[in-house]
Amino acid sequence: MFKFPVVLTILSLTAFSSHAVEIEFGFNDNVLSCEGDDVTVTWVGYHNLVETSGSACDSDELATVEEVFLFSGEQRTYSNNELTAATGERRYFKCSDHCGATFNRFEVYCPAETPTSSPTEFDCTDDRKFRYKSKKKKSCKWIEKVEKRVDKLCKKNEVFNACKVVCNRCCADDMTRIFKVEGQEKTCAWLWQEARKREQCTRPQVNSICAAKCGRCCYNDREFEFDIGTTEIPKPRKCRWFKKKNRAKKWCNQEPSIAEACQQSCNSCEDYTIPITDSPTPSPTKSPAKAPIKSSGGGDDD
Repeated sequence: MFKFPVVLTILSLTAFSSHAVEIEFGFNDNVLSCEGDDVTVTWVGYHNLVETSGSACDSDELATVEEVFLFSGEQRTYSNNELTAATGERRYFKCSDHCGATFNRFEVYCPAETPTSSPTEFDCTDDRKFRYKSKKKKSCKWIEKVEKRVDKLCKKNEVFNACKVVCNRCCADDMTRIFKVEGQEKTCAWLWQEARKREQCTRPQVNSICAAKCGRCCYNDREFEFDIGTTEIPKPRKCRWFKKKNRAKKWCNQEPSIAEACQQSCNSCEDYTIPITDSPTPSPTKSPAKAPIKSSGGGDDD
């Protein structure tokens, strides 16, 4: 089973003092991690971990943090500043084999400003207060329910700016919010296990907060290329080339790297917002035939 983009989770942060940083090995370009912090990484997928000179996947590799490829669910804690940044510094990390523009890499930084300041971050969430044309029912959730509606309305600036996840502008978990499971408060980090996603992501109050964990978004990595030719006659192809059914059937099953990078084209995304119903036949393990860029369960609009 393939593993896909997830947002790194950062808990219990207090800048410029020693604290614990928890990371899920996925994608985040603003992990606050200063020298002296203990950093615990949970693997999601099968990856090693290397430091690079920049954010691009083809940046020069500087050092190896974990040479061995670790399996999903394994954890490592780093206490000797392997994954922290000095004041005013930013560092870059990735999987050497599975890096993509929006997955399997992350960046850590430590601000040079005062302890209370932090860099301006892009807010990758749907605006729960937004209503198209000020109509009460026309929230981002309402737009998401019909694919043609999404295609049409997301071309409008007001919708595109308000409904970022629905319009496939970005995909992230909102780590400023919590949900409750059996009376206990949880963040999206708690959903790293497959069983928890299956059980909880059908709840709108969960999948509206944890868009990435719950599989509400699919991406094609724009930088990804795969050579289907030979050494003598190379034929590099981008994700959009694999979208045709016959190509997807052949190449996405044959090459895991294509399925991981070209989620939309390969229909290789898990949409955990769709409940699995009991039936005489085995329960599905993948999303419906249409790539689940949108789900029917998103949003908990106020």
